[in-house]
Amino acid sequence: MDTLLFASLMGLYYWFARLRLGYTFSAMLLQPVVIAVFVGLLLGNMQTAMIIGAGMGDSIIWAAVMPLLIAIFIPFAANGSAMGGIIPLILYPAITLAISYGMVHKGYTLGRDSIIGLLQGGRIKELIYGANVLGLIMMGALSASYVKITTPLKISALKGSEVVVQQILDSIAPGLLPLAAVFAIYFYLVKKGPRYTTILLSIVALSIVCSLLGVL
Repeated sequence: MDTLLFASLMGLYYWFARLRLGYTFSAMLLQPVVIAVFVGLLLGNMQTAMIIGAGMGDSIIWAAVMPLLIAIFIPFAANGSAMGGIIPLILYPAITLAISYGMVHKGYTLGRDSIIGLLQGGRIKELIYGANVLGLIMMGALSASYVKITTPLKISALKGSEVVVQQILDSIAPGLLPLAAVFAIYFYLVKKGPRYTTILLSIVALSIVCSLLGVL
């Protein structure tokens, strides 16, 4: 099962990177560093995944390993020894596979352990708390922007004048009726739970009744 999941993740990784990002696998044998972190996060039963770019292959193989091998065996080739050309061709895939094998296991472990440490640390709790505060601010802004409730009620006063109820409410606090409606729904959710159908039907029924009575 793990093998099938691993193969599926590799296909998903390639499809996403190649088709969506125009990614070119210039050093695929060293991509286990990237892939293993990705797989480690998923197989560790985490809902967070990370895909990072290439660069490990070029920096390790072509900038370090290959120049070192060439520098070592150039004298052998200059002296007419066939080993100077054969041994680098043998050592190159052997070293690459050894590095890839080690990076797969190390990347898997680090990917799994790092996300566990992140979730257990205090920073993730602070981030969640900040997201909750931001969510409350956004809900307040959306409620004030999209919930529109006004009343046409007018109260007769002395000398034939009328008092507009909506103006009185606006003088106390603009948007007082929408705020009252939002808090009423909130307290209903707290007391009764997420009964959204009941809430929608109640809002429709109350709106019709208040409209017929001339209250709203």
